[in-house]
Order: sequence, then C-alpha cells, then structure tokens
Amino acid sequence: MCSVATSGTIEDRIDTGEILLAIIRVLERAEGPVETVEDVRWIVVGMEDSDDIPTTEEVRSALQLLAHASVGVIEQDGEGYRVTTDYENGVQLVRSLGQVVNLFP
Repeated sequence: MCSVATSGTIEDRIDTGEILLAIIRVLERAEGPVETVEDVRWIVVGMEDSDDIPTTEEVRSALQLLAHASVGVIEQDGEGYRVTTDYENGVQLVRSLGQVVNLFP
C-alpha cells in the first residue's frame, strides 16, 4: 500500500491517503488499543462507505508507516495499536507525507 503511494497514479495516492486517514479515524474512536492488523482492517471496512476495501497488507503497510518514528501518529505495544494524536493533526501529518512522497517519484 505505501509503496503504491510512491509510484502510482494520482488516484493510487488518493486511495493511500484515504486508507491512512481511515486508520487514524478508527484508532481515534476506539476505546483502547486495537489488537491486530486484521481487527483494524475489519473496523475500517465497517466504517467506510467505499467499494474499495483495503487488503490486510495495505492496512499493515499503513500501520507501519503511521507508527514510524518520523511520523508517530500511532504506536504499537503489547496490547495493540493506538493513536497518539487527534484526527486533525493526523490529517496534517498525512498531508505532509504527501509532500515528501512527491519529492521521490
């Protein structure tokens, strides 16, 4: 999923951004950590009104990107995944990722 963001079409990049934001929204609304990648994926599937259902690998890649030390939007510990910022700040961080990704076509 995140590799698509660096080499895909504009639509691929938009889809990637939507997945990243959906994951932030899911984790922000969760009451505590979400245990597994698959749990995060199924919550995203349940919340989204889209026909484009992210794969487990897309969700895993997005979680890895969002948890990366340079991004820090989410954290993973023994209990699962949790968001470390609010949604609005997450949107700003995802936007800044888009600017960085565009530097490396």
